[in-house]
Amino acid sequence: MIMVSLKNGPDYVLGLFMFTNQTKKPLKYTTSFDLSSNTEKYFLISLEKEFSDALVLADQINNSTWLKDSKQKIVIVNCSPDYSSVLSMLLAHKLSVHNNHIPLPLFHLQMPYPNSTPMDTKECHVSTYELFGKLAALDNPKILFVDAGVLRGLNFTALRDNALKEFPQENIAFACLYLQNNSVFVPEFYVEKFDPNEQGGLMFHWENPANPMWNY
Repeated sequence: MIMVSLKNGPDYVLGLFMFTNQTKKPLKYTTSFDLSSNTEKYFLISLEKEFSDALVLADQINNSTWLKDSKQKIVIVNCSPDYSSVLSMLLAHKLSVHNNHIPLPLFHLQMPYPNSTPMDTKECHVSTYELFGKLAALDNPKILFVDAGVLRGLNFTALRDNALKEFPQENIAFACLYLQNNSVFVPEFYVEKFDPNEQGGLMFHWENPANPMWNY
């Protein structure tokens, strides 16, 4: 199975090619989103860029003083699983050298969207404290909170403040691929800053631009 990203003008297409043992012929399944009316609106992240930047992020964390010579258990919190699961999975494997080459444990935490309802936001806060309870049951772990992108930074400011009430500061770190340049929150690890006014809102190759939960 081979994943490829195809770009044709303003349309971004993700093609999935599956080869059978008998024919070796590609069976193509595509999902495309038409960006022709607002292509300048987005800071578009291709499949290739997402993957290469994820490797850069993994190297940053692997070579950091935060992990250097650490004997503590390391866990990853996959923030916003509908956006960050691929990145969290990659980091769980790439950082496994710190866990006897076993992929790091993954925990999942849904973060509120900018357009989330008050009830959805409340549910996210409840799940945060449920997660903290699970992490507190571990033996003094190092906790890496991972998200594909940090935009306004309000959710992560609140998450860090709450985490610091439960865990030592030296045991907590945050990581993302892309950081909006006007974010009120700056994680310990990130690959690239972007300017939404100049480059547009963050948009990955697999996203549906019609998602009503975003305000751009």
